[in-house]
Amino acid sequence: MSAVDISILLGCRVGGNTNSSLITCLNSIVDNATAPARLEILIKFDDDDQGVPQLLGELEALKGRTNIKTIITPRGKGYGDLHKAYNDLLLIADPQSELYWVISDDMEVLTKGWDAKLQQTLGRFEDKIFVAHTLIDFIHPTLIDAIESPDSYPIWSKRWITLTGGFGYTFSTDAWTAMLLQVLQRRYHYNRHVFVPDLVIKRKLAAMDMPGSERWVGIRKDTIELLQTPQVQYLLDESANSIASRIMQSGTVLGRDRSSITPAYVSYSVRKKLLQMQQGPLHYPALLTYRVLKKLKRLLKPSS
Repeated sequence: MSAVDISILLGCRVGGNTNSSLITCLNSIVDNATAPARLEILIKFDDDDQGVPQLLGELEALKGRTNIKTIITPRGKGYGDLHKAYNDLLLIADPQSELYWVISDDMEVLTKGWDAKLQQTLGRFEDKIFVAHTLIDFIHPTLIDAIESPDSYPIWSKRWITLTGGFGYTFSTDAWTAMLLQVLQRRYHYNRHVFVPDLVIKRKLAAMDMPGSERWVGIRKDTIELLQTPQVQYLLDESANSIASRIMQSGTVLGRDRSSITPAYVSYSVRKKLLQMQQGPLHYPALLTYRVLKKLKRLLKPSS
């Protein structure tokens, strides 16, 4: 296989998860990639999952087309320990990989040449310290907005991950990342958010991922509260300081890369409308979301 440019990380559980569709997910990634041989797919399985042996057999058919590595470890807290699984997968990632993308096994990539689009993000900043998004094209104006409505599938540069020591301190790696980007811009005036238009993702949401489910009123609620504690805020500030210091060392003048995009306050009514759109199969077309926000401009208030 060729050198690896993009590492895709995910946790997969078959037992008790009727929404799992790993092979469909991976086929969409490989079939729509320009250079599947330059990808690697890193998968964490639970050691008590009875469906793993069959899946490992099915993965063999893909190994001739792309790079696949797996680990089988204790389940731990399951969904609540996903961030630990991603950090474990980092240990087996190709050291030459420049981008890390954490996904779920119930999604599909619909865009041809999606990997070439992500590769283009590497030219955005000379120091290669950034996070790319396909859904949200602005940095959240407040930390609570970042916590409650992050882009579900950010793509991190290797430099970003090495500076922050991984994917965060809770399973909500997307919220942690959105918070870091918010602090980095608010305090240091660095905007290291890169928007990737036209990369479309389809996801079928399970009942457990919908508002009002046990997961939403349980671990998700607990995590939102945890992210607002003084200790997590301290860790957030230190991580942002580490990133800003490295950016300054690379020669970027403080505030030089401030984005021309003005953060928008996404009101409760807009979030409610977007949640209503998420009943059944969910598509993540970046430009559609951008246009929806523009169309709902009268419901958006500028940040104070």
